[in-house]
Amino acid sequence: MKHILSLIAITLLVVTSISLTACGDDEPEVTKRAVPEAVDLGLSVKWASFNVGAPSSSATGGLYGWADSSGLYNKMDGIDIWFQDNVTHCTWNSVHYGGLQPLANITGTDYDIAKFTVGADWRVPTSAEFQELIDQCVWTEVTVDGQNGWNVVGPNGKSIFLPAAGMRDGGIIAVGQNRIAAYWTANLVAKSIQRSQGYDSDVPCAAWCMKVKSGDKPSITHDMRCYLMSVRPVYAK
Repeated sequence: MKHILSLIAITLLVVTSISLTACGDDEPEVTKRAVPEAVDLGLSVKWASFNVGAPSSSATGGLYGWADSSGLYNKMDGIDIWFQDNVTHCTWNSVHYGGLQPLANITGTDYDIAKFTVGADWRVPTSAEFQELIDQCVWTEVTVDGQNGWNVVGPNGKSIFLPAAGMRDGGIIAVGQNRIAAYWTANLVAKSIQRSQGYDSDVPCAAWCMKVKSGDKPSITHDMRCYLMSVRPVYAK
């Protein structure tokens, strides 16, 4: 009897082992995160080789609202926007995109999408870091794997590709695909200066971003923080 029980126990152990191995082999690929290369362009920080949400350098990745660390929210509930006399007016009653009292700089904070979706050592670049990318690199409009964008060559000769993924300004479809590259920085447009930048709101409603259109030069500009843009992470040296 003891011999029979031992054989049954061994059989159950083998079956269980096989079952667990099979479950591991069937793990969905979506749970495996693509981690970009940290490219040293000869600047103050290293730049990711591809966008947040992208599997490769030529892919556009996702479009995200400013300060949405989840990357999942894309609505404008509680946000009313209208335009009059070249001024963007806004009533803001939303807790999303940084909320009613947004941080002046979200890089490396709980509002940083790069930190939570790529890795703890990655973060959204500041406006100063994007300005450095503009000032010290050579930007050339190119097409890679059918995707238009800009090849950005650093002082040391190394380069990254920034796809022209367009942006969403409240609509369902991205505008400017293959024509506009729009990337968030980590910095808020302060309430004290937002009127001079063309905004009228009781709360700081805009953040700084980098934009470049086909045929134009890149520049640091600003837009409503509820609009959706690309994010290219940086990595500290």
